[in-house]
Amino acid sequence: MPLLKDLRICRFFPFWNAVLKEMELDTKVVIPLRSPYDVSSSLHKREGWSRSRAMLLWLRHMLDAERDSRDMDRCIFRWSDFQRDWRKISAQISGDLHISWPKMTDASANYIDEFLSDDLVHNKTDDALLYGHLSVHQWVVETYEALNDLADGNNITSAMAKLDDIYMKLDAASSLLGPVMADIETRMDEERNRCHQLIAEVNHTQLNNADLVLKVDNKAKELEELRIAYVSSGHERDRIAFELDARIATSAEFEQNLIEQRAAFDDLERRVNDLQSSCNAMSAQVNEKASELDRLQSAHMALLDEREQLTLDRDAQDLRIRALSIINTEFQTAFDQGSVDISLDGVGVSQDDSMVQGHIFELQSVLEKSRDFSQRYDEMGFKYVILKDSIRHEMAEPGLLTVKNLMTSMRSRTIVSNKLFDHEYYLPQLRSFWGDVDEAFLKSPVAACKNYLRFGFKLGLNPNPLFDTHWYLKKYDDLRLSGMNPLWHFLAYGASEGRDPGPDFCTSYYLENNPDVALSKMNPLTHYLCYGMKEGRVTKPAEMVRSSP
Repeated sequence: MPLLKDLRICRFFPFWNAVLKEMELDTKVVIPLRSPYDVSSSLHKREGWSRSRAMLLWLRHMLDAERDSRDMDRCIFRWSDFQRDWRKISAQISGDLHISWPKMTDASANYIDEFLSDDLVHNKTDDALLYGHLSVHQWVVETYEALNDLADGNNITSAMAKLDDIYMKLDAASSLLGPVMADIETRMDEERNRCHQLIAEVNHTQLNNADLVLKVDNKAKELEELRIAYVSSGHERDRIAFELDARIATSAEFEQNLIEQRAAFDDLERRVNDLQSSCNAMSAQVNEKASELDRLQSAHMALLDEREQLTLDRDAQDLRIRALSIINTEFQTAFDQGSVDISLDGVGVSQDDSMVQGHIFELQSVLEKSRDFSQRYDEMGFKYVILKDSIRHEMAEPGLLTVKNLMTSMRSRTIVSNKLFDHEYYLPQLRSFWGDVDEAFLKSPVAACKNYLRFGFKLGLNPNPLFDTHWYLKKYDDLRLSGMNPLWHFLAYGASEGRDPGPDFCTSYYLENNPDVALSKMNPLTHYLCYGMKEGRVTKPAEMVRSSP
């Protein structure tokens, strides 16, 4: 939307309107109304015009602008109202012109508020001065009142009639007085030009005088410089010696800078070597993780072999049980027949009874061994499933294996440093499930914690006495569905969200009753395990009975 803002458009608006129509643009007119007294004050201050001439110019422009814009969309408003509440006047302009402003942001509104300050109006007076000043013509007052009526939407017909009457009177007066005023202005321009020429001549004379004074001063300065040069010539040798000493000092400074640069280079080289060592260490960790994966795969194969052997043993036991069942049936039949012969031969009956009891005892022993084999088979199957799932998860994205190991190492160190992993508490659980425990787990809490983060939580093992892995996963469905490690979730998010690590620790209760812990921003479970337990602090309300979800 093109926007034209120029006071001269008031006099040439019909021309510009025709141009805009040829461009097929719809013309909208905005006429801000400012007090003619303020306008005349501005022109008097800026151009040196008389107040009467300035008000005549205001009258001519406002009458032409109002008359030539009557047949189109326009908005007339007081400039003082716009300064007082620009949002209201903007809405009035939008409604009168049937346009929509772009969406206004808070930043734009603040900028407009700061821009529309009283400093923009260099001359601002009360309307009472307009009505009481002797140089203000009645036509100016009546035109200003009529335009105010148009701005307020009051007495529009009579206001336009008044403006038309003043317009015709001004045209008639202009045709009569225009040539006279033009002649007067021409003479005034000539006198003004003559004054400018005289002023220029005076300035030129003053400049010539200033040049002469400057030349005299320059000669005096040259004389003084010659005198100073004569006096200082005896000290030239000292100056040269001083300059030589300065250059020697500069050379020494350069040498010192060179030494410092060499030291900085050596330091950078040492840091590069340290980084190379770190890279080598990282490579060793990667190889270690690869070895650990190979060990897990070997354990996987061993479990498969053991499972196959247990399957064969169970099948053999099943065959033996079926065979003993057949024997038992036969003995039962023989026993039934022997009960008939008891009354005839007591000795035979006791022998048959001992034989039956022996077979029954053997059958019970076999059944008990079979149950032991079945239970061990189920346990090994469960271990096999857990290990298989873990290995499949590790091998699913081989390119990310190193990144995952590094992330697990970082999280393990963070958990151990926050005292949320009890090394001595975790190892017995691990032994009860796996049997033999890797030597690395015995020596390093971080290595044992990594085992928990990767496998232990899937087996339901607990990292410390108050964090219940199974309880936490079952309590919070969103965590269980996300697949995130529960202990890491509690450290990173759960505690700040008010979640409980287990049935015997209430996070919100502990923080509410221990404001020093809340102020310290320490993980509440970390605080209790490090300090609160020794200090005898309570982890949950006495009347609260917590149970598994």
